[in-house]
Amino acid sequence: MKIKSLIVALVALVASTATFAQDATTDVNKLWNEAVPLLNAKNYAEALPILEKTLEAAYDADVIEMVEKVQKYIPTCYFQIGLADMKVRNTDSALANFTKADELAKLYNNAKVSRDAKSAIAKLYKMLGASRSIAKTMQQQLRCSQKVTRLTPRIPNLLSIWQ
Repeated sequence: MKIKSLIVALVALVASTATFAQDATTDVNKLWNEAVPLLNAKNYAEALPILEKTLEAAYDADVIEMVEKVQKYIPTCYFQIGLADMKVRNTDSALANFTKADELAKLYNNAKVSRDAKSAIAKLYKMLGASRSIAKTMQQQLRCSQKVTRLTPRIPNLLSIWQ
């Protein structure tokens, strides 16, 4: 009698574990299915937090194929968000997103995104250098303009000296 109840308890435990694993996998798939339309619409900023939740849930549920799939997209999201920031000249945020994209791409073995992020960081620094150069030139022009403005009232007086 004890063996029968032990076997029944063991079968119930295995069945409940299988049900829990199936529920966890279903939750992972639901999260993934929320992120896919956002990725397709190139709405990376909204997709990113959902992908991060999906990754965490996939780790917890031990759904390795989903972990690997999501790991490909997270660095891409950071990279694309960085590009959007760069277009609107939000350089600090762009640099942070490109750096994060590079770090995660290295961690998840995504060489293409890592290479693209490094290239974008270089372009961003070049752009910042060009901006500084332009700003310096503008400051020099402003100083020259101020000097001309200060000298302008004296010009008639200087002309009268030579007459």
